[in-house]
Amino acid sequence: MKLEQQVSSLELSKRLKDLGVKQESLFYWNLWHGQMDDFMYQVWYGKPVKRGDGVLSEDTCSAFTVAELGNMLGATDCLQKAYNHVFNVSKSRAITELGLQMCMTNPDIGSVMLIYLLENKLITV
Repeated sequence: MKLEQQVSSLELSKRLKDLGVKQESLFYWNLWHGQMDDFMYQVWYGKPVKRGDGVLSEDTCSAFTVAELGNMLGATDCLQKAYNHVFNVSKSRAITELGLQMCMTNPDIGSVMLIYLLENKLITV
């Protein structure tokens, strides 16, 4: 499995950074800036690199693993709301330990849950 599939996507990682999530992770998205003719542009492409393997800049953002996201999500009562939001299920449906494990096998799902909780001020990180 490629590293890109084992960490939060670049787009979701940037959103988590914008929401103030501490940028401490085993992996980071290394982003590049470029210039073509006289036009400056920012390339929204990068590749995840292991800490210490790349040049970190202010545009670098953490590429979170499911374990790191799980630690940030924690065992909070708000997980039910995030689960319902991400999977669009009835509010009466109880989240199970197995259900949480299933959604936490995908770092993007964990990222979306964390973003939902942060945006709705249900948790702080």
